[in-house]
Amino acid sequence: LPPSVAPFSQQAVGSNIELSQDGFTATRSCGCRESVALGKVPLRRQTPGLYFELEVCQTVEGWLGGLGIGVTHTDPSQLKEHRLPDKAWRLPGTFVVGYSGSRYLNGVECPVDWQPDTLKVGQRVGLLLTGDGRTDMLIFVDGTEVMRLPGAELRSAGLRDEPLFAIVDVYNATVSVKLLPGAAAPEARLKR
Repeated sequence: LPPSVAPFSQQAVGSNIELSQDGFTATRSCGCRESVALGKVPLRRQTPGLYFELEVCQTVEGWLGGLGIGVTHTDPSQLKEHRLPDKAWRLPGTFVVGYSGSRYLNGVECPVDWQPDTLKVGQRVGLLLTGDGRTDMLIFVDGTEVMRLPGAELRSAGLRDEPLFAIVDVYNATVSVKLLPGAAAPEARLKR
């Protein structure tokens, strides 16, 4: 099967996010919080694992912190009566990285080296959960691996098997992102 990612959910979206008519572009309309968007359906397995990719469409200079990108066990269809939290990482069962150099594994924060506030318009950010039995989380910028979280850490923090949904936080320096529905995962260097 060719790679395919569904659009963002029109129902489960932060109050400061405007989605394009096709649902693939999420733009923060004001503020810096309440800017969460979830994939409409679970991520579909590709040969290397679960993968989705965004293109940065708009940024703003001088803001500390940027895009949050991750996966969640929370099904957006279950959120219709509930408001999304102000930040993606506050949603239970969510594993997200970025912001000001942080990772949040099911709500627990630890620092990381990747700083997404330096992303430029046109850059592509991908997330891969490897399907090699390790379930490492890899972040790619323009096809180059910039970060790796060991699957053992993700699992000990509560990551379970699928279904998993894409989740993004269009935060601070990042103003607009577009899901790329046909993006294929880069060849990951598997660590033995």
